Amino acid sequence: MKISATIVDELAAAGHPQPRIGWNAEGVITFPDDMPQPERNAIQAVFTAHDPLPGLKTSMKDRLNEIAEQQRAKLLTRGSAKALEYQQKYTEAVAILADPNPLSVNYPFAAKRAARFSMTLTAVANEWKTKGDLWITKGAEIIDLVDGAAVAIAALTDPITLEADAQTIIDAIVWPTP
Repeated sequence: MKISATIVDELAAAGHPQPRIGWNAEGVITFPDDMPQPERNAIQAVFTAHDPLPGLKTSMKDRLNEIAEQQRAKLLTRGSAKALEYQQKYTEAVAILADPNPLSVNYPFAAKRAARFSMTLTAVANEWKTKGDLWITKGAEIIDLVDGAAVAIAALTDPITLEADAQTIIDAIVWPTP
């Protein structure tokens, strides 16, 4: 039997292009009463040979994470080095605002920006902390949406409709705006 990318293709390859099957709450295949036993056995063999649910769920969760990353990119510049830069800026901002007498030597990123734009360290820190706090709020919203959608995708049990059902879950997400 040929194992293909989707369960629909696998069932078609096994001679069952539109099987009349379903799943109960435990994810067990159910067959209509009038389906002959040989056809039931053939369909069950496809599932026994290749359980599509884990792969389909992983694929849809990957799609979800890609979309979430695109949403994050609307709020931040991409890149691991850029992420480290944002973290350093936020760390310096918090420290400067807590420091009664901040010195440029202790805050290299803020010192460079302050010198470039004729600002005080405190002004730079206020700007960066405001942006950082906004990102924390938006980032928390995004991860909550991703977690909720991932839980909903994990609960899907019908491999025939899983991709469409998961896409419906993803499409229903209202992402935070910048």
